Amino acid sequence: MIVVEALDVIVYEDDGWTWRSHEVPSPSWEQIETAIRGLDKFRHPFLFLRRKKDVKGEEEFQILGGPGSYWFAVCTGGNQRRYFNPARGSEEIAVWTSDQGFADEARFICDDVEIVLKAARHYAETGDFDPTISWEEVM
Repeated sequence: MIVVEALDVIVYEDDGWTWRSHEVPSPSWEQIETAIRGLDKFRHPFLFLRRKKDVKGEEEFQILGGPGSYWFAVCTGGNQRRYFNPARGSEEIAVWTSDQGFADEARFICDDVEIVLKAARHYAETGDFDPTISWEEVM
């Protein structure tokens, strides 16, 4: 059962500056998975899964990126954690290439969409961090 109340997908125009938010209330897992697999770093660079439809910035799962490079984090219970792979280095990797963009160190970037989907599904069904995935607390 999905406990998130909203899927918010950010969509950019070809110019890379003009954007809009496309909200899907009470999304199904299929809608969530399709949105994640549709991320492309430029036109569809990020999305949010929100526990409470009308509350942004808390109780949410964020994913940025696209094929081969995903950054994701969970904010719940006043804590924020991001994916962490200590085996990877500090090389900066861009995961959002339109507008202002976003990059982070390789250790915080996941190259496997199946891990991203696993983390997102756990959040969508429980509203919490997947304990089988390595996370780092964000200060």
